[in-house]
Amino acid sequence: MRHTAENDALIIYGASDDLIEVEGLLRDELNPPYGKPATVLVKVDDTIWAKVPIEYGDDGIWCIWPGAIFAPVEFVPARGDEEPDDEHGCPGYSDKVVIDMTGIEARRVNLTLTDCDMSPAQTRVIPPAVTEETR
Repeated sequence: MRHTAENDALIIYGASDDLIEVEGLLRDELNPPYGKPATVLVKVDDTIWAKVPIEYGDDGIWCIWPGAIFAPVEFVPARGDEEPDDEHGCPGYSDKVVIDMTGIEARRVNLTLTDCDMSPAQTRVIPPAVTEETR
């Protein structure tokens, strides 16, 4: 899934050791509790569109486990600590998710940071890619 315009997706990734960055349709910086996993809830109107568990691991890698994403998503694993930031500003030491928000106005979207009941770093599973056939 590739997006031609930044306003048709939400891009979520970790930065530094204490920030969760959101780019694209909305731009925000979220501050999770240090050393604990958190979940970014993405709501459209009053409906949960995506739950993105994220954690800064002891190995210095931001881990994401998109366990309950109801929208089409592209998961991009961390590329390595020495890799430069990508086109969205995501550093090499962070997983990234790109959530399809095509046709959704920014005013309808709400982001909430909550506690996470699982550790993405401990339950790391790379989900299957979403394709046009699986939408």
